[in-house]
Amino acid sequence: MSWFSSWFDSEYYHLLYNHRNDEEAEQFLKNLSLALPPFIQKTALDLCCGKGRHSRWMANQGLTVTGFDLSPHSIAEAINIGPSSIRFEVRDMRGDLGMEEFDFVFNLFTSFGYFDEPEENALVLEQIYDALKPGGYFIHDFLNPLGVLRNLQEKETVVRENTTFDIDRFVDEENFLCKNIRWEMDGKPMEFTERVYLFTPEDLEAMCEGLFERIEIFGDYSLNPMDEKTSPRQISIWKKIG
Repeated sequence: MSWFSSWFDSEYYHLLYNHRNDEEAEQFLKNLSLALPPFIQKTALDLCCGKGRHSRWMANQGLTVTGFDLSPHSIAEAINIGPSSIRFEVRDMRGDLGMEEFDFVFNLFTSFGYFDEPEENALVLEQIYDALKPGGYFIHDFLNPLGVLRNLQEKETVVRENTTFDIDRFVDEENFLCKNIRWEMDGKPMEFTERVYLFTPEDLEAMCEGLFERIEIFGDYSLNPMDEKTSPRQISIWKKIG
């Protein structure tokens, strides 16, 4: 099983990232909505939706929302939280996402670049292209490599409830940013390593050639201008070609 299949479905993943709440999602999406066409009577896919924090805000703005995620536990909780108007399903982002079904596809919170083979990342972009209606928008929120590495905190200790996570960050020989996470469960040492490929804005533009045209790029969740050397994020708005 791939690391992301098991880690994203783990209770400890959700514990470590439990500070990522609905309020944070709402503020980011409020800012982002100002750069997008009106949402009323439009359809959206929240791809890698987790427990649905972004999906719920989108639905409240008038979008008809679908949320896909690989984690069965996340989808079960998203369905439980609701609302029932949102269609949540367990799906792999490399698989069929629909055919010209959505006006918007959102891929947020660095939910890309996990795969070992470049062809798998390219396949995700092709599936998103197919899922969008002609002229639809792909919104991609990803880390900015130079900005992140400039301020990389190599070692960190995070305490969530009664669990202490010791975290090491480093770049491996394959250009993946790795986060090695260690903690104890019932006195037993546990360990997991996240891996995200360090795609630059130029890398992503090359991968999207012939599929999408980038019409905006921002450098943080307040949507300040992108500075490739210092910005922590690369938040791109792409428009489907054709």
